[in-house]
Amino acid sequence: MSQLGWTYVDDYGERYNVGIVHVAPNGHIVVNCNNKIMIIDFNVLRTKTYSFFLGPELCELNVKREKETFSYGLTINEDADTPLNQLRRKYRKRDLLWTLLIFSMLVAFVSVFSYTFLAVM
Repeated sequence: MSQLGWTYVDDYGERYNVGIVHVAPNGHIVVNCNNKIMIIDFNVLRTKTYSFFLGPELCELNVKREKETFSYGLTINEDADTPLNQLRRKYRKRDLLWTLLIFSMLVAFVSVFSYTFLAVM
């Protein structure tokens, strides 16, 4: 029997304790969050992915078969089209534009300063 747990804290400070119990011989899986059962699945003997929300965040629990053993991972899905991911993309685009603007202004300042310095000499 395999047992594993993760703690995830979202952007608002909300804490989520996610746990998995995987009984090896028959492959039964129980996934819980904050001691409440979220997923029960039977006969999981191959690689499988479970998706669920922790607050506004879409998470994926990966159960991966590796020869005679299993490995487990909890990841955040930032590619799915969720409201939070749409907001992330919007802010990343805005941040990129600001970075390009500031970099361009810096290059312009250095160019003007260099031209002025070389013109004086």
